[in-house]
Amino acid sequence: MINTRGYLIAMRAAALAVALAVVSAGREAVGQGTDPVRDPVTAFRDSVAAIGDTVELRSLESRLMAAARRDRSNAMLHVRLGVVADRLGASRDAAAEYKWATELEPSWPVPWFRWAMAELRLGDEVETAESNRRLVSARGAWARATRAVARAVEIDSSYAPIAAEQVTLAIERGRADWARVIRDGLRQGAVRAAAQPGVWLSLGRAERTLGDSAAAAEAFEQASRFPTTRGIARLERARTLLTAGDDRGIEAYFDGSTTSDPEAVAQYRLDLALIAAPEELRRFDASSGVDRARTLWEVWTDRDRTELRQLGERLKEHYRRIAAARGLYGNLDDLRAKVLIRQGDPDGRATLAEPGLPFNESWWYRRSDGDLAVHFVGPAAGGPAKLVESVFELGAGDPEARGPAADEPDPSGSVSPVAVLRSRARLSPFYQAAADADPGQLRAIRERERAFGRRAMERALSTDRFPLRFARELAGRVQIAASVSDGGARAITLAFAVPGFAASPRGGAGLALYPVRVRAVIRDSALAVVRAVDTVVVLERDIPISAEERLLGRVEMPVESGRYAVSSAVEYDSAGMVAGRDSVLVPSGGGSPLVLTDLLAVVDRSGSEGAWAIDPAPVLERTDTLTLSAMVVGGTPGRARLRVLVRTAPAEGSDERWRPLPGASDWIPTDVVANGATPVRLLLPMRRLSRGGYELQVVIVDAVGATAWQYARFEVDDGS
Repeated sequence: MINTRGYLIAMRAAALAVALAVVSAGREAVGQGTDPVRDPVTAFRDSVAAIGDTVELRSLESRLMAAARRDRSNAMLHVRLGVVADRLGASRDAAAEYKWATELEPSWPVPWFRWAMAELRLGDEVETAESNRRLVSARGAWARATRAVARAVEIDSSYAPIAAEQVTLAIERGRADWARVIRDGLRQGAVRAAAQPGVWLSLGRAERTLGDSAAAAEAFEQASRFPTTRGIARLERARTLLTAGDDRGIEAYFDGSTTSDPEAVAQYRLDLALIAAPEELRRFDASSGVDRARTLWEVWTDRDRTELRQLGERLKEHYRRIAAARGLYGNLDDLRAKVLIRQGDPDGRATLAEPGLPFNESWWYRRSDGDLAVHFVGPAAGGPAKLVESVFELGAGDPEARGPAADEPDPSGSVSPVAVLRSRARLSPFYQAAADADPGQLRAIRERERAFGRRAMERALSTDRFPLRFARELAGRVQIAASVSDGGARAITLAFAVPGFAASPRGGAGLALYPVRVRAVIRDSALAVVRAVDTVVVLERDIPISAEERLLGRVEMPVESGRYAVSSAVEYDSAGMVAGRDSVLVPSGGGSPLVLTDLLAVVDRSGSEGAWAIDPAPVLERTDTLTLSAMVVGGTPGRARLRVLVRTAPAEGSDERWRPLPGASDWIPTDVVANGATPVRLLLPMRRLSRGGYELQVVIVDAVGATAWQYARFEVDDGS
């Protein structure tokens, strides 16, 4: 009776053996040249591989066996017999011939390495052993394979990268057991060939392939102690540690980047090119040594600051994404891999499986600066995917070639566009509304969606992002404003309000403590970072605040006069929010045009630490008085006038006019001082305003009629 399971196992082992042999043969011609028989054996293997007739192979085997009987000490004959046995799938015979060759010529690495491969195949016979004697023999096969790999590497270190490649191939073929055997041989070979840095480098790659990042990092550390492999070893160590999220990889990355090794420099550039702008690549190519490390530092820290992250976070995320893309798509040329590396994991995915419809998938990214939707199509049987502009290109036909129901197939047999839209409905309200639209609206929807998709494609492949993500959205408010002190010091103020229901207090010395983390980055008009802040503001209260109250705090960031863009994030525990302002003008002072700085709503805190606080979104009762603070800078010295106007917060399309604030003086006198800043403090009663949201405008006119103004928002509650 035929052992079907054993036969299939043997066939799988033989197929993998052929694949490994191809890799081995391709690499055996490369190396240090210490193997005197590598080229002849490779040439013979190629000639045997071309023989497709089993009868001819048996005839060749018979001739070689006859020659070996006449010349028993000829190691090359036994190597050739092993090659023929490999081709015939006779693992036991191949192993015996290679072993004989190693005994005759122990300094030849070829028979050692090919013996290891034969023993791997022989080890699979554990599952189909028919006798105890055969079982014992097979159980020792993998141990012999390990020792043979180690011996080949010890004799000739150029076999180390061959072994590492075979580890990768074995993993790809689902043979982790074979990969571990080869890796174990590399480990032994690395210890024996301690003076050969290439062995440690190959061992590190094999360890990483098998998922042991700690062992891989240690092997790369060993390789980095040799001048010839220091640069590439430091990069490989960095890749390994950074992929695992280990901060130690940051130092290794920048340390290795100073190398003059062309291979290492090329690898650094390859990794960088996955996200870098053309100008960044030009700067990299023009740099060397320490200057190259500085260039890379600027590239990565600029991204960290842009995304309000700690230094090194974007670099770690880059290598995590590369590993994820390789694991998911294999080939980084797949556009899904390219988008994943640049934009990260999407917030939503959607696909549609229909007969005759090729692979399709849409990714949706929710972004504060505008959402992205990217659409992929690919071969039905898998393979690299490409990007298309619109979901209507995923196999849907002409939207107008439909019956009244709009989801009937057109004459071409294409999938209904409505079916495609419905499959994407959970990604965005746009697709949900489009799926429910009137059939006559589909063409207009298609054009709008295509324009959006065209812009998204360009951004997805030309930008890279790593935006902050919070477990929960913080229902707070932020105000970013320019400020000038009485002494003329310029600053940008970031004021925040955190709702009491989102803030659990910390205890300390009888006080309720509220630590609020604030991050901010200020860029000048040339987009250069002039200040970056990452701090914790601890707010103190005698007793915990109620759920209805709000925590008010601020951070002052000194700057010179000029125009700035500010991005910020405010966090409490796992909740957070991101806020920004594209243009903040910090006035220059004496001799400049009249400027009224941003209006700050001031809340008196008499009796507590800090005389006042800024409320970025004041909510007042009709019995309250709104206190606004600002500074007048520049203009003509002398008497000036202020006027306060108000209107209901306009709804879309509203054209409500500004009117004087009820209960406030029509014009309020003030002074403009020379070469300084004039403080303005306005007390504005709310008693004549009804409940609702309002916009407020403060206008100032100096002695010669120059005018400046600022705006604020607030809300009035009647206390009910």
